Amino acid sequence: TAGQSNIIIVAHTSSAAYNSFALIKQITITETPPQPSFTLSPASFSTSWGSSTSQAFTVTNVHNSPGVTSYSWDLGSSNNGWIYNGSPAPQTIVTSTNTLTLTSAICTNTLGNITATVTANNVNYNTNPSTCSVNFPSYSISGPSLICNSSTYSIPNLPSNMSAAWSVPSSVGPVLQFSPNPPVGQQITITNQNYYQIQTNLTAAINITGCSNTISTAPL
Repeated sequence: TAGQSNIIIVAHTSSAAYNSFALIKQITITETPPQPSFTLSPASFSTSWGSSTSQAFTVTNVHNSPGVTSYSWDLGSSNNGWIYNGSPAPQTIVTSTNTLTLTSAICTNTLGNITATVTANNVNYNTNPSTCSVNFPSYSISGPSLICNSSTYSIPNLPSNMSAAWSVPSSVGPVLQFSPNPPVGQQITITNQNYYQIQTNLTAAINITGCSNTISTAPL
């Protein structure tokens, strides 16, 4: 139809020598809104062991459905590795806004996955999960493989908030002197008190300052 006309003319032309017309005076359009749908982003999150990383999780109202009243966030368990408003996060957090900001705890080895339940017009709708994980770095020991007299060992690129507890097999422990002693720190010096060549395995259990959990280096 052209201009502001309030009628639509539908014409049908056949192969015959005449035309037929239909006049439509009124059209009723009934719109059925899509079912409410909500998505959670990011779909995945990862952080490095020993770091504290903040992340905002956001629920998107895909079809702008009306009547949303609350968001219930599930963090997997009460021991989820997340910090919320400066304290360990509970399993469930309820907000009136569509964004939740969490911080990974420095001492955690695992993080709980995040899901959200949106209440709209007294009906609950679940989002997709956000899969969360902790990546563990790989560290190696730098130093000579043989101890003749005195040798120094360290762990390259070890962050300042981490230290190492050094150890050797008990069978050779009595003839080796550690400095510092007890053998804890980012660097250690080992002295062979018997003055003959010793070859052994040296390992380091790395821990975060103030935390009880550890990861180990490959033995040297």
